[in-house]
Order: sequence, then C-alpha cells, then structure tokens
Amino acid sequence: MPPADKFRTKSDRLCGRSDFLHDKLMVMEPNHDDLLRETYRLSRENNKMLHAMRRSAFIGGIFKFIFYILILVVAPLWLFNTYLAPMLEQLNETMSQVRGAGSQAQSQFDSFQQAWQQFQSQFSSQKPGE
Repeated sequence: MPPADKFRTKSDRLCGRSDFLHDKLMVMEPNHDDLLRETYRLSRENNKMLHAMRRSAFIGGIFKFIFYILILVVAPLWLFNTYLAPMLEQLNETMSQVRGAGSQAQSQFDSFQQAWQQFQSQFSSQKPGE
C-alpha cells in the first residue's frame, strides 16, 4: 500500500477515488527530518527536567533525613541538658538532704531512747521507801 493510501478509507480505495483532501494531507505532512529533530529536542528537554526532578527529590530527602535526626535525636538531648538535667540534680540534692535529715532524726531518736532508758533506770534503781 503506498503511503498516500493510508489516509483513505477502504471504500475510497475500492472505488478508486482520489479526493483533493487526501492529496492536500500528503503535501502538508511535515518533513521527517524536522519531525525527528523536534522529537529529539523534546526528549532531551524532558530528560533534563526528569534529572532535575530526581536531583531535587534526592536533595530534599537528605534535608528531610537531617531534619528528622534533629527533631528525634538532637532536640531531646538539648532539652534534657537544658531543662531536665538541672531539675534532676536539684532533686538528687534534695533527696540526699532528706536522707541526711532522716539519719539525723534516727540518731536523735536513738539518743532520746537512751535518755529515756537512763531516766527509767534511775527511778527503777531507787526503792520506794528509801
């Protein structure tokens, strides 16, 4: 089938018609070299855009990774060192003071028990008639 016949219908080919529009389409068909050059240019442009999109997605992924590391690792450590560590040190000092006060109260209670025992021993050693 000649190239001009590909635009004609089956009934046109069977009847042997040659119409003006069909001949006009063949004349208006662009040059194949120009079409190939334009297709090549468009494919190169598309390829550049795709590479740029891939590059920006990769760089964006790196920035996202760094951002999440900052949010999930660095920020909690900074918050701990800035706010929580001083509070924990103060709590530890308070607990050691409470322990010291507890041991001091225990020693005072022991000395009070000893004084009470001495007091009782003085009265128990005396006899009621003496």
